[in-house]
Amino acid sequence: MKILMGVLITLAVIGGAFYYINYVEKDETYESPTDLKTAYSPTSRATYICSENKTFSVTFSERQAEVSLGSDAKFTLEQMVSASGTNYSNDSDALVFWTKGEEAFVEQDGKQTYSECLLLTTSGGEIEIVEASIDKKITSKGVSITPLAVLEESRCPIDVVCIQAGTVRLRANLSSGAGEVDQVFKLNQKITTEAEEITLVRVLPATQSGKKIQPADYLFYFEVKKR
Repeated sequence: MKILMGVLITLAVIGGAFYYINYVEKDETYESPTDLKTAYSPTSRATYICSENKTFSVTFSERQAEVSLGSDAKFTLEQMVSASGTNYSNDSDALVFWTKGEEAFVEQDGKQTYSECLLLTTSGGEIEIVEASIDKKITSKGVSITPLAVLEESRCPIDVVCIQAGTVRLRANLSSGAGEVDQVFKLNQKITTEAEEITLVRVLPATQSGKKIQPADYLFYFEVKKR
């Protein structure tokens, strides 16, 4: 009987140790899910342009983002779990920076103060987004683009509810390794050269009913990346 009791106690001790090692200790050394791992290399820097032509910059490091909203307004935020995209916030959630792909927004005290933001530049990235205006030549990754004329402006005015979003068609001079051509760009439609992909990803300012945008006031944002 004593031998049987000793065997049972020994088995109980072994079982308890097994449970601790495989469950309790595993919880204490839980690794963060893949979604939490930042897609940016340490100390990379990005600049975003938002609605109303507002801009802000972010310096990314391991699980942190330093958000610069002005010359003196800098905030260090911690990376949080997010169901979609990547989310950074401070302890009180008073300031939130969210990004997914090339899109982002900044929320302060529950209100989006930087909305509809688009990645403008990023240090050392394979993709660049560059700004151009009519008759202004810009060069990125060996490609030069000079906007010449807006052929179509059918975007829905921001003060009107529309069934369709509309578009912009832009005639521009495109120079690459393959030569120089007059190219028509359509908003969010990719143009391919022998080595690059170029997309007109944003046009500013937004349209308003009853107001015509003058050619000199247009800003065009092109995404350029190697194929």
